[in-house]
Amino acid sequence: MLHPLLDDKSKITQEGFDVVLSQNKIAILIETIQRNVVTVNQTFCELFDIKQNPHQLIDTSVLSNAKIFSLKFKEHNKFYESIIEPPTNNIENESWILTNGKQILKNVYLNYQNNKLFGYIWSYQLIDDNTNKQLLPSNASASSEKNNLPYEDILNLIPHPIAIFCKEKKFKLVNAAYINSPQKRIWAIGKSIDDWYSYENKNIINAHQRMKQLDAAINKKITTQLEETFFNNKLEKQTYLWQYIPIVKNQTLTYVLEHAIDITQQKIVEEKLHQSTQHLFNVLQHCSDFIIYTNDALQIEFINKSFKDFLNQKKVESLTDAFELKQYELYKKLFSVLLGETKNNDGKISLLTQNGKEKQFKYNLLPNFTVEDGNKGILITLNDITTKETEEAQLIALVKKEKELNELKTTFVNMVSHELRTPLTVISSSAEILDLLLEAGKPKEALQIHTKQIVDEVEKMTAFMQDLLMISKIEAGKLELNKTATNIAQLIQKIIKQQFAPYKDGRTCVVKVKQVERNVFLDANMITHVIQNLLNNAFKYSTLKTAPFIRVSFSKNHYYISIIDQGIGIPLAEINKLFTSFFRASNTSNISGTGIGLMVVKYFTQQHNGEVFVRSQQNKGSIFCLKLPY
Repeated sequence: MLHPLLDDKSKITQEGFDVVLSQNKIAILIETIQRNVVTVNQTFCELFDIKQNPHQLIDTSVLSNAKIFSLKFKEHNKFYESIIEPPTNNIENESWILTNGKQILKNVYLNYQNNKLFGYIWSYQLIDDNTNKQLLPSNASASSEKNNLPYEDILNLIPHPIAIFCKEKKFKLVNAAYINSPQKRIWAIGKSIDDWYSYENKNIINAHQRMKQLDAAINKKITTQLEETFFNNKLEKQTYLWQYIPIVKNQTLTYVLEHAIDITQQKIVEEKLHQSTQHLFNVLQHCSDFIIYTNDALQIEFINKSFKDFLNQKKVESLTDAFELKQYELYKKLFSVLLGETKNNDGKISLLTQNGKEKQFKYNLLPNFTVEDGNKGILITLNDITTKETEEAQLIALVKKEKELNELKTTFVNMVSHELRTPLTVISSSAEILDLLLEAGKPKEALQIHTKQIVDEVEKMTAFMQDLLMISKIEAGKLELNKTATNIAQLIQKIIKQQFAPYKDGRTCVVKVKQVERNVFLDANMITHVIQNLLNNAFKYSTLKTAPFIRVSFSKNHYYISIIDQGIGIPLAEINKLFTSFFRASNTSNISGTGIGLMVVKYFTQQHNGEVFVRSQQNKGSIFCLKLPY
């Protein structure tokens, strides 16, 4: 018993016509010359979001319906105007854009019956990625018996190939878009696809591929499909999507519906999109910035060549392969973006090159949404700012240095002014007093007090100028190290005897030696200057206190010289500034000094590969310790 798809003369029935339309993925609407709907398929309703089913639209006004579905187009007014006026000629592949940005091709065919215009057939083909997806068949009836349509004539007007096969894989019906010639259509009935390709001298390999899909649809009772590319009579490349839909009644397969859609334009668009994507991909691959994006499990989906070369790793599969977990700030911001707490985030990060050199990068984090699977991930871009950071650091250091030089200049001028003005004032006043005493005929003893003051102040000025000269030589690199074997304890005793036995206030320094004395190699002039400076400070800053003393000790690899006093001490916060140019502690304002001596001490000690240490407590005294190698 035949399925009602075809009658006993292999003519398509109304139900068969409904099945063909319902299975068709091109949206079709057939109307009368009075502009009423004769039939419409489910694809049409789905494409334009029409809530009624196809059966409910029968006999309704096409223009009323068009007012609604024209709103789906960007230029809806213009589209509606194209519907109002009935077409006088067939229209093929007229392009329109939907509000969602997708493209639709509109076709209109005049429907003649017995050489008289009966109405119009409208078809709309959506050009997008969904073209290759199977549409589910609709159970709704899309025509009415009272219209008594010439179904085969209408099928011949539909602009894409349609055929019906029996389960023996033979043609039972074909339309004009499939085989244009009526005589050839009659010949094809009862033949196979292979027969038709041989008859038309077409590529038999394509025929075998289509027969394979037809066979799978029959045996497995599933819809199958394939793409076929060929050259038409004008030698233009065309691509068709063939689909084979099994027609099953009472669990028995009787026919297979075959139809095809010309997807040539879609393929052209896809190829252009592919080329654009490939171009963008190549740009990203060779971009100097680092680019990486992941899925929501932080598995890497893409990493550009620049970053991969920088990492120098064969496998970079997870984000932790690129960034260590100890980069806490990066991961904190990354999860903030991933969880949707912030839309984007940025910051700075340090990464090591292959040779261990540190580089600075500015990173930017953005959520990455994959349309295909709906997964969320992270897009990370990194820009190398090492040079910029270095330049900024150098600029800051330069500004800081300039500021320090200005402050140093001011300090130096003030210090020189003070250190020279005070002695000159004493000398000037002493000279005036001497004149008066001489005029008064005072004895020699009265004059000596003032001559001594002049001599003392001249010595201070001489020492000050020597210090400045010493700094000048140090900065010019004109001081040469001249080491000789020296008994350090004897050298210190000699210094004390010449200048501090006693000090001008009557106190005398004592030297204490620990362990066995031994000769050491040193520059006697430099070390003498160091001891004199430290010992002079010890006396100067401990007036009216117990005399300072020196302790010399010898260890296996070093010897130590410690100058210990019980003077005013140094504020704890200022100890680390002691050895800078012209610095003087805040509690020494009423005691003369230049702030030069300790800088010279540190320089001469370093020339001997030694170190100088300070321990001090305000109002309790200080210890300056030299640690020198033998």
